Amino acid sequence: MRSYEQSHPWISFRWEPQHLPRAAWLLLGEAATLCTRLNTVALGAKEAEMIGYVSLLQGVVANAAMEGNTLSEDHLDRLLEGTFQLPPSQIYLGRELLNLVKAVQWTEARAKAGDRDMGPWTVQVMNAQVLKELPSGSGVAAGEYRSVRLGKLDAVPPEEIGHLLERTAEWLSGPAFTSSMKRSASHSQ
Repeated sequence: MRSYEQSHPWISFRWEPQHLPRAAWLLLGEAATLCTRLNTVALGAKEAEMIGYVSLLQGVVANAAMEGNTLSEDHLDRLLEGTFQLPPSQIYLGRELLNLVKAVQWTEARAKAGDRDMGPWTVQVMNAQVLKELPSGSGVAAGEYRSVRLGKLDAVPPEEIGHLLERTAEWLSGPAFTSSMKRSASHSQ
């Protein structure tokens, strides 16, 4: 038995849909219908590009705000245009946002190329990009797994991180996350 199985028994990598309440199934069905409808909406190229850009700005700023970054979507827009200079005390905030933008763009490019790998290597590369040129208060190098426990509420022991990332990648590429249309196409061949 691995140590995380004793300390964190809820990390099981099992999808048990029979335990979902009826209301969850209704919401999942509604979400699937809305996704299908959105997928068929015709947008002009300029409108689609603008929606993608605004979504990028909003997503990156919201993500960074969870870690205390106070810059706005307008700040990020102007940083990307090259028309905004931050004072020296805030340069790291701009670096955080620009790093996140690059990580999102890298992920999008990989997805468009058909690369769906989210294994440990991908997570490490993403982490290295997100933390690139930022000061580390924890002593953990960008793109590396931590090697020490962080305290009582530590998610998992450091020696289990690589294994858990591998298990997560396997689970996410398994049948629980394969669309029913993809499964039925592969069965009919």
